[in-house]
Amino acid sequence: MRCRHLLVPVLAAWLVAAANAQVTVLRPYAEKENPNTPVRGHAVVGVSLPPGPGDQEQDRLFVFTPSRQGQVLSVDVTTASGRVQGDALVKLDGTAAGAWTELSVPKRFRRDDPEGLAVGVQGQEDSSGRFYVASWGRRPEGRLDDQPVWLYVNRGRAPTARVYGLDPKGRDCEPAKSPATLRFNTICKLPAGDIPPDDRLTLVRRDGGSADPQAVVLVR
Repeated sequence: MRCRHLLVPVLAAWLVAAANAQVTVLRPYAEKENPNTPVRGHAVVGVSLPPGPGDQEQDRLFVFTPSRQGQVLSVDVTTASGRVQGDALVKLDGTAAGAWTELSVPKRFRRDDPEGLAVGVQGQEDSSGRFYVASWGRRPEGRLDDQPVWLYVNRGRAPTARVYGLDPKGRDCEPAKSPATLRFNTICKLPAGDIPPDDRLTLVRRDGGSADPQAVVLVR
């Protein structure tokens, strides 16, 4: 019986080590306030599940990784104003599929602001518009397809934006409820079940008769 009790903490420690072995940290997450960095012209800034109260102040971020094959991921966090930014670089290890990978994102300057704080997770130097879906502070239960997904978008000077998935009518995107919107100003909200089988959404920023379509691919 005593031997069995001794095995419990050993097993718990092994499970923690196994979870931590899912990633190799190439550059630890760090946040800066008022960074002197150029504004990027990308339409999509981040993709995540809608955060609950307090989720964004947790030191954990979960990323949906349908496969781990040594991919190097860049994690970029920004407020709508751009005054707080954070980043990290990690390498996925192991071979687990269809799982949420936990990353460490210690808070320094960021505050809980569901429509004013975005996180974007992409392959290193990936400019193709492919995003991994992130979840602030908690590991989601159930299937990804049963979750709502938010796209944090900079629609530029276009007065409207619309996202198209399985629904041919598309969905109107909403202005972000944030007083300063330098990095992003719009949130496109849709159920993950509306994402087509090829994982490709179309974001259309429209200014009068001019339309600017852009592909957004979510890794599932």
